[in-house]
Amino acid sequence: MRLALVSGHSFPAGGAAVTRILAFAEAWVDAGHEVVIVLVTQPLAENATPPGVDAADRWRWVSIATATGRLPGGWRVDVGTRLGATLACLHHEAHLDAVWVVDRVPWTLHVCRRTGHRLRVPVVHELTEFLEVTDAGHLRAAVERRRMVAELRRLDGLLVISRALGAFADEVGIRHVLLTGPMVHLEDRSPPPADADEGDGDGDGDGLVVRIGYAGTISQAKDGVLDLVSAVAMLHAERPELRVELTVLGSGPDEQAVRDRAEALGIADLVELPGRLTPTALAEALTRFRVLTLPRPDSRQALGGFPTKLGLYLLSGRPVVATRTGDVDYYLEDGVNAYLVPSDDPAAFARALATVVDDPAGAEEVGQQGRQACADGRFAASRRVQEITPFLRTAAEARAASSSPEPQAPDAGRDA
Repeated sequence: MRLALVSGHSFPAGGAAVTRILAFAEAWVDAGHEVVIVLVTQPLAENATPPGVDAADRWRWVSIATATGRLPGGWRVDVGTRLGATLACLHHEAHLDAVWVVDRVPWTLHVCRRTGHRLRVPVVHELTEFLEVTDAGHLRAAVERRRMVAELRRLDGLLVISRALGAFADEVGIRHVLLTGPMVHLEDRSPPPADADEGDGDGDGDGLVVRIGYAGTISQAKDGVLDLVSAVAMLHAERPELRVELTVLGSGPDEQAVRDRAEALGIADLVELPGRLTPTALAEALTRFRVLTLPRPDSRQALGGFPTKLGLYLLSGRPVVATRTGDVDYYLEDGVNAYLVPSDDPAAFARALATVVDDPAGAEEVGQQGRQACADGRFAASRRVQEITPFLRTAAEARAASSSPEPQAPDAGRDA
C-alpha cells in the first residue's frame, strides 16, 4: 500500500508524536509498503530529508512550507491550495491507497478529507489524546473542538491510542475506529550489562551511585516531574550511603521549578537537566541508567493518552518505575515487567525506587521482561502495521465503491 502521512510536527525536534510517526514509518516500510511524509509547517530543501533523523532516506519527504517555516499569506488559503494540490499530485504520479493525518488543526484535516474524497482515497486520523488537553479552555478552543469532531465524523476511519479515546469516539458518534495502542520500532539494540550504570564515574564500581533517569516534557501537570524530585529526595534521605543522581532529559515549562524543588529539598547537586537529545542519542542514553521513571499524575491527559516514552524505556532493558494511569496497567504487570505504583504518591514512588536498589537481580529481570514485552509484540510497531493495514484496505475499498465523494456525517453523538 502507498500511504501519504500528513504531519504538522517538526522533524527532528523530537517528542512523542515524532517518535511515534517515525516508528510507524519504519515498520510500514519494513512490511513492504510505501509512505510519503507530507510536512505542513517544516520547510525542506528540494529533494532533501530532515537533518538528524535516522532512516529518513527510507521514504520520501514533501513539504508545503516556505523556507522560513511559515506559510505565506492567509494560512487557510495556502494550506487549502498547496496541501490539496500536493496530495493530488502524489495520487496522480502513483496511486495513493490512503491519507493519514496526524495534524490536530481542523482545517488541515478538512483539506485532506475533501481532497482525498474527491480522489476516492480514504482519509484517516490518529487521536492520541482528548481534544481539550492542549487547548486553553477559551471559547475559540471550544469552537475548534466542535469543528474537529465534525471532521472526525466524516472521515473513513479513526485510530485511537487508548481505550478511553475509543469510548470517546463511540460517545460522539465516530464510526470505523481501531485501537492502535503503544508503538515502538524494535531496533537491534542490546541493553548494557546490569552493572553498566554503577560506580561514580571515576573507576569506582562498588555500586554506591544510583543513576535515575527521566525523559520527556519537564512538566508536573503532564508527567509529575516535581513528584519525581520529591521521591528521589526521600530515597536520598533514607539511604545516605548511596549517591542518588537524577537526570531529567528534555525540556518543558517546569525546568526552573525542578531546580527550585531540588534546592529546597537539599539535593540540587544530585539533579541534572542536560536538555533534549535526538531520538538516537536518547535511545542510547536510556540504557545507562539504573532505573527509568514515569511518575504521571492522575489527569485527563494521562487517561486518554499513552506515553510513547514508556515503550522506549522498556526497549532499553532497564527496569521501569511508573504510575498506574490510563492504559499502563492494561499492558504491564507490577513486579513482572515494570514496577507500578499509585499516582500522586511520591512516597510510594520512592519505595519502588528502593526496591530496585535493594534487589538488583530482581530489577534486572523485570527490566528484561519489560524489553520482552516490546519484543513479543505488545509495543511493536510491526504489530500495529499488521492491524492497521487491513483497516486501511477496508477503508480504501469502501471509498472506491462510494457513489459520492462526500460521506454523510452520522446524526448520533454530541460535540466534545
